[in-house]
Amino acid sequence: MPAMFIEVLVGLIGILIVIALWPMLKGPSSGASAVRRKKHSNRSRTEINAPTARRCPVCHATLGPGERIKSVVFSGGTAHREIHEHTTHIFGCPHCYPNNHVHPRVCPVCDSTLTRDGYLLARMFKRPGKKDHVHVLGCTDCRGPRTRRSAPRNVE
Repeated sequence: MPAMFIEVLVGLIGILIVIALWPMLKGPSSGASAVRRKKHSNRSRTEINAPTARRCPVCHATLGPGERIKSVVFSGGTAHREIHEHTTHIFGCPHCYPNNHVHPRVCPVCDSTLTRDGYLLARMFKRPGKKDHVHVLGCTDCRGPRTRRSAPRNVE
């Protein structure tokens, strides 16, 4: 009886040693986790943490650090729950505003070239704790002020 007890005890200790040393016995890891580690190690930390490049909605030029889009956000607007909506006029970035021939100012809605005094009409949505979201509605040509002549008529 004591001999059998010792054999069982030695067997259990052997199993515990194998379980403890299993990661080293298994060798180099394989599968998706090794591929993920390899892809991650090829990129530097600055590439991983770098924000995506911002682009001008008028001329699509890539904005550098410190470059801002010239726009006017009107006060008032509407609020629904936590989201505040404001009317916005977007004129362009340092590359396209004031108007020049190197970077043409194009409306993303109707694809027409903006006039010298033209701008984009947009709605800006501000949410607390999140980035502002801008929705471009059109330009002064395709979404400009409506006159009495162009207003829809009630046909009977």
